[in-house]
Amino acid sequence: MAERFLPEKAGDLEAAVGYQLDDLEYTLLIRHGACLVFPRLLQPCDTLLRAKTDAFVAMSVGKLNAQEAFMSGQIQIEGDPLLMQKVAKSFKRPDA
Repeated sequence: MAERFLPEKAGDLEAAVGYQLDDLEYTLLIRHGACLVFPRLLQPCDTLLRAKTDAFVAMSVGKLNAQEAFMSGQIQIEGDPLLMQKVAKSFKRPDA
C-alpha cells in the first residue's frame, strides 16, 4: 500500500489509520509526506476501518462505492469518516 502513496495529494495530512480486514490487522502511519505500514494495530489510531477483505478490495478498485459500503454496513469506521476520505485520496487506486 505504501508504494501507492501520493505525498503531493496528502499535503500536510498526518494520521494513524488502522485496518481490520477479516483476521488481518495493520496501521498506516502518514507523517511529513511519508507513509509507513505496520503489520499490527497501533494505539491510538485516529480512525479505524473494519471490513471483510473482499469488500475492502472491491471498494479499493472502484467496484464498490465507499459511501454505499459504509451505509450498508459492509465497512465500519470508528473515528472520523472524513479523515478516512482524506487518507483514501492520498493513494493511487490499484488496478482491478
